[in-house]
Amino acid sequence: MARFDFPVISEGETDGDELPVGGSIVRTQTVFEDQSDWSFDDGRWTFDAGAQVGFVYLELARPSENRVVLTATFEFGGRETVTLKGIVPWNNETGRPGGGRLAVLGGTGKFQGRVGQVTLDVRNPWRWG
Repeated sequence: MARFDFPVISEGETDGDELPVGGSIVRTQTVFEDQSDWSFDDGRWTFDAGAQVGFVYLELARPSENRVVLTATFEFGGRETVTLKGIVPWNNETGRPGGGRLAVLGGTGKFQGRVGQVTLDVRNPWRWG
């Protein structure tokens, strides 16, 4: 599978966040360069992240028991942004969205006029590419 031109990993605190059916929530996560393979150690996925490159602002709306509408806006160095949106599964056990494919809605800077799809792999932290 080809990677998009901004393979990154995002990580942020989500403990205590609740998202009931019909509800919505906004989260901010720090974004790092994705430079590694993942490994499962002591019950948690681990990775070797590169440098911090920005933030991702996540908007999650849960219309049903097992689906969530996810909008992710990435801000890279305060200069460029790209926004993604799609419907992904909701994992009731973890209280987090599952992975899936999101549409690229567009952005600024090198992301201006972009279209396509991005794959989201949610392992906590999240892998985007």
